[in-house]
Amino acid sequence: MPLNKEPLTTTAYKDTAASNNRTYYYVVRSVNSPAPPWKESLDSAEVSAAPRDLTPPNRPTGLTAIPGVNRVFLTWNENKERDLAGYHVYRSIRHGKNYERLTDKLLARTTFSDETVRSGRTYYYVVTAVDQSGNESDYSLERKVFVEKLDAEKFTTEKPKRRQHGRRTFPGF
Repeated sequence: MPLNKEPLTTTAYKDTAASNNRTYYYVVRSVNSPAPPWKESLDSAEVSAAPRDLTPPNRPTGLTAIPGVNRVFLTWNENKERDLAGYHVYRSIRHGKNYERLTDKLLARTTFSDETVRSGRTYYYVVTAVDQSGNESDYSLERKVFVEKLDAEKFTTEKPKRRQHGRRTFPGF
């Protein structure tokens, strides 16, 4: 069954109804005139084509980085692509470059807790989206976060010493 209703005037054809990851088989016939009635030649040799998805997802948006005690909590907006497989999280200690992937496997959720941070350091985070064909998006917008050093004096477990004023004892005085 012909894919085109009338003879083509070029030597190229784009099958816009083809789906990715399926194999299609094609033959070509020539005609002896541009208008009917035309006579068709015999079929050409058969060729096959299997279109592949080469389009990456959109980059994730809304990345937020919240520092905590010995961790940084990340959250971002969910991508809406139907073929989305998940996300990867990257971190660097330099603005805009040298990102290292923190996730071995794709994340199915839009949150991540980086518990490998060191206090007193600045980190830069980005996130990517990956589709089912393995196409990875561009980096999200970068987020900078400083992990503060924990002040041990603020978090003491000692009970306050009692001070005496007259005959009464008051805690903390």
